[in-house]
Amino acid sequence: MKISTNLVGWLRLLLFAFGAAYLWRSALSPRNGEPKGRLDRGLRIFGAVLLSAVVIYFVGFGLGLYGSN
Repeated sequence: MKISTNLVGWLRLLLFAFGAAYLWRSALSPRNGEPKGRLDRGLRIFGAVLLSAVVIYFVGFGLGLYGSN
């Protein structure tokens, strides 16, 4: 297994993960002061799914799970 040591890339990935977690939390149970409309929550769920997919893909890429190299 090959682990990438690009610190900036891992920090960026960590920020994407925190962004996805925030979007999941705010879409599933919005706090007071956050928009609660169906469209707002739907857009947050879409963004959370998209960011989660990016995080999952790049964690696998960083750990060397894809490709034959």
